[in-house]
Amino acid sequence: MIEIDATSAIGGVIAVAVQSFRVCIQAYEFAQIAQHLGPDADNIRAKLQVEEYRLMEWARKAKLDHETYPDSRLNWSLIRDLLQQQEALLTSSRRVKEKYNLNVGVESGKGGKEPPASGDGSSLRKLLSKLKPHVYLQSARIIQASNGPLKRLQWATLGKSQAATILNGLAEINTSLEGLLDSVDQDFVKSALTVLLREIISHSTDNSQLETVKQLLDGNSVHDADTVTSAASLKQIRLLLGVDRRSDEKKSGPNTQMQGVNRKVIKMRYSLLVQERPSSDCRGREIAQYKSKLVLVEWKVVPRDHKRLLESRVSGLVLLLSNAPAISYHSLPCMGYIVHDRLERYAIVFELPPFSRSVTPLYSSLSGPVDNSINSIAVKNLLNALMLSGKPSLDKRVHIALSLAETLLQLHTSGWLHKGIRSENVLFVIPKEDDWTTFPSKQPFLIGYEYTRADGAEEMTEDPYSSAKIDIYRHPQARGQTRELFRKAFDLYGLGCIFLELALWDRLDNILMRYASLLLDQKSFASQPTLPKINPTNLEELMKIDDDGSLGLMQDVAFHMGDTFLQVVQLCFNVGDMSDDEASLEVQERIVEQLRQCKY
Repeated sequence: MIEIDATSAIGGVIAVAVQSFRVCIQAYEFAQIAQHLGPDADNIRAKLQVEEYRLMEWARKAKLDHETYPDSRLNWSLIRDLLQQQEALLTSSRRVKEKYNLNVGVESGKGGKEPPASGDGSSLRKLLSKLKPHVYLQSARIIQASNGPLKRLQWATLGKSQAATILNGLAEINTSLEGLLDSVDQDFVKSALTVLLREIISHSTDNSQLETVKQLLDGNSVHDADTVTSAASLKQIRLLLGVDRRSDEKKSGPNTQMQGVNRKVIKMRYSLLVQERPSSDCRGREIAQYKSKLVLVEWKVVPRDHKRLLESRVSGLVLLLSNAPAISYHSLPCMGYIVHDRLERYAIVFELPPFSRSVTPLYSSLSGPVDNSINSIAVKNLLNALMLSGKPSLDKRVHIALSLAETLLQLHTSGWLHKGIRSENVLFVIPKEDDWTTFPSKQPFLIGYEYTRADGAEEMTEDPYSSAKIDIYRHPQARGQTRELFRKAFDLYGLGCIFLELALWDRLDNILMRYASLLLDQKSFASQPTLPKINPTNLEELMKIDDDGSLGLMQDVAFHMGDTFLQVVQLCFNVGDMSDDEASLEVQERIVEQLRQCKY
């Protein structure tokens, strides 16, 4: 009898909690669709939307939705109290007066109706409804099931600071609710919000939306708030500078202010470039000097009929890279670009770090004389390193993988595609006298931006240089004359190829010959490495074929790097199966988080 009474009491507590949860959702929806929310309407709506989203994601993990029974392991007495506090903050003027000494009225509406279409209201609401339709479908069901009056605070009567006080209170309650979940579910809820904000940044079309997102990052429970803020700033810079705008994006006005942004494109003079080989035909990549500074120069051939368009794209890319925030964006500082009219070439110029013999780490304060001669440093790429006899530790290889994954995530969030993810575009800079085998302790830099373009279907796609050794890093659908428009998943495919090389510490062509002899003619690949005679292996198919362990590829990756790293590799190759390319941002967030778990 006592057990029955206890079960009944717990059921009663849960029922009250469920009812409070539903009232909270109704209040959030009712407030968001209201008109005349005052001068800061968009910010108020946006923060209410984010807190509603957090509550909905928490409810999913607490099994508080209509299809399942709530998780009995949770402290429902405390949950009930927290939900009632949130309900009171959203609907009770008396409670707001008691807690914050604020005078605000309450207004009522009718229940039992679906709220206005999610396209109504703020532009951020439109994005949220597109990205997370399940949230709005669930909230619509809750409102439709309500027969009583709906209540909300009269937000329009509140000043900015007063509204912020109440919104902070709602955020604190949601943080407390999340803290009652187990650690895995807490991590899920935080990651879900992080991914949502990244997706909003990627889809945002004007500076005001991005400013709102940056404000949402203040005080919210998200992973890597600084990194996400950095991605928003990168997108703001692109919109502000008007670089390769998509048709749905709006260029920021001339009076838009962003502290620390350099709007000037630096077109450098070829005559001031001191090359190691003065007779160079300006191809590929070389170390040089420009006004006594050590620089890395990446040359690119410019077809005469595309010169104006491509130079415009290069100047825009230089502006973006020279303003790129340093957080989680591992690339060399961009100084400007050079045009060589006679040879029909242009070059992107990157500054190289200075060194002294007493200093090894990059960008350290120097304690001795600096040797800025061209021969003072060595720039090597990952492909070079894979051919050395020395083998770096697991921790150093994971560090390289994580740096690349963070950089690509930042690039994709800001709306750019790289299109050249391969090991020869991963650089390490070391003093010439250092033992090259120690390179993994240095910071890897992702470059190779010569084919980078904005992420949009209407953007002209340049024909990438094609060879068998390069094409094996490209997604099968991005190869040949019938290739598809480049998208984020194709960059991830190249990232997965590099991860395989890091795992097995071997070049990709060797890996393919070892594990896919039935799919790749080893003799023709070795003797005549030209695209027409080669059918580069589809690594997506290779991974699927190896599901039963018949090839041993996945077993070897797991043996060398662990199961978590294997899952990361599989994510890179499987993202192409997803119909929505934006799903790749969620996948990339998972990749970064799992790589951090791999660090020992």
